[in-house]
Amino acid sequence: MAKIEPGQIINLALLIVGLAAIKELKGSFTASTDRLKCSKDPGKPSLTANGYEAVAGRIYGYLYDDPWEYESAIIREMNRMANDRDVCELIQAYGERGPFYGRKLTLGQALANYLSDKQLAELNGNLSAKGIKYRF
Repeated sequence: MAKIEPGQIINLALLIVGLAAIKELKGSFTASTDRLKCSKDPGKPSLTANGYEAVAGRIYGYLYDDPWEYESAIIREMNRMANDRDVCELIQAYGERGPFYGRKLTLGQALANYLSDKQLAELNGNLSAKGIKYRF
């Protein structure tokens, strides 16, 4: 019989928890609804295409590295969005990224799964205060 190391048990437990989390994905945005026509959203883009890519890249980095440590940094990046057009452009720039437990996620799915309910409420409150219609 093969000897099982404690680290193997922990890795298996993390894998099982991760797979269960993916099965229970929350978030109102799916890959198809994230592909929006941003030109129909009100507001002038406040960043260039490269600017949205940079913000999307930083958010992904925070989520992938340690979302619980970087919640405030993620909120700070999202607060850079000034209007509906900005949020739409950011969603498109983010696309689907991963892997998160073997699966690629959209921005909405990633935020809804990795931010706490308190942080999501703060984010959505900030968006609402700016008159932005998007919620995560």
